[in-house]
Amino acid sequence: MPNHFDCLGFDVRNEDDYKILIQFAAWKSEPLYTRAGGYLPWRSSNDIELWAQFDNEKRLVGLTPHFSGKTTQIVALSEKYFDQKYPLYGKFEAWINPDIEKTEVPPYASGDYPIIFESPAYDWFQNLTLPVIARVQLAAFAHNLEIFDTDENYRPVDYGVAQLAKEFFIPVGSFTENEGEEPEAVAYFGGTVVSSRTLKNMITNKQFTLATVRTYCTDIDLVIAQELVPNPLTPGQIIRGTFWISGMIQEIIETFEPSESLEHSLLFGQIEIVDTQFQEGIEAVAKNLTFGDRVMLVREPDNPQDPNAVAVYTLDCVKLGYIPRSDSNALAEMIDYGIQPLANLVEKKVKPYTRLSIRVYFPVKK
Repeated sequence: MPNHFDCLGFDVRNEDDYKILIQFAAWKSEPLYTRAGGYLPWRSSNDIELWAQFDNEKRLVGLTPHFSGKTTQIVALSEKYFDQKYPLYGKFEAWINPDIEKTEVPPYASGDYPIIFESPAYDWFQNLTLPVIARVQLAAFAHNLEIFDTDENYRPVDYGVAQLAKEFFIPVGSFTENEGEEPEAVAYFGGTVVSSRTLKNMITNKQFTLATVRTYCTDIDLVIAQELVPNPLTPGQIIRGTFWISGMIQEIIETFEPSESLEHSLLFGQIEIVDTQFQEGIEAVAKNLTFGDRVMLVREPDNPQDPNAVAVYTLDCVKLGYIPRSDSNALAEMIDYGIQPLANLVEKKVKPYTRLSIRVYFPVKK
């Protein structure tokens, strides 16, 4: 069975190969700091990703592959799993296509089916309070693969008392044998090939296959080691197999965090903070920020550059920058009217320049 690195064209056969690849990813990357250390994400021109991990002593402690495909899924994130000994590794449980309109069943507990995925940047989301509705990008790494050229050639497989259709999805990693045992980010599924192409790993010159497959209720990107694909895949073919699922959270769409005084909050928008490069010591401050951290929006009516200026501060009163003018006018009017917005950090990049983005909400009383 090919390993996860084979699916991206890397050649990792032993511990020495693994250590060399970690060093390569770390050398080519800028750090994303988290509470438990951080990540050094490397990305190639054809969307291969390697996420090296380092602890708070700056020691390299692990490496996770990912592929940044084009398909995305709307999910309800309902659970998260991690080992206290390895806080930089972690998994999420997600419900595909949650029914947000349902009232008798919470939306995070309903949907087409649950799926477990491993997040290469798990610790960045440690402050994320579940459940939430989110947009995620999933990539399936093939452990094994069956290929059928046509519907006529397809051989259904029996699963329990049922015979599976060509488009099915079973989160087999969720079925644990022992109570308290963590689920695995593994799924058994089948579907129809929508598109496929052969890519080359520019580091090793080895090829691998990228395919978009229409499985049950969603499309998903597959990366497949060449040993599993003797001939190029073509649209219309049917595949099935067992896959490791990697996933990146791209956007938090809706939260369900309870509050004593608020029924819910109205999203104003996601905003990139401007003028961060002019704030003294901003790089050091930004290193200690993580996903979900609360920030304050403060009016500066006497600002000589803009009387509608709205500054962004940490809760420790360190200025991070400003809301851009395209949004500050509306926010300034609301704040001056006495409505104080809520804001949380959702994106951070420290180098080559500091980039911070926040999501701004307005409280809606019961």
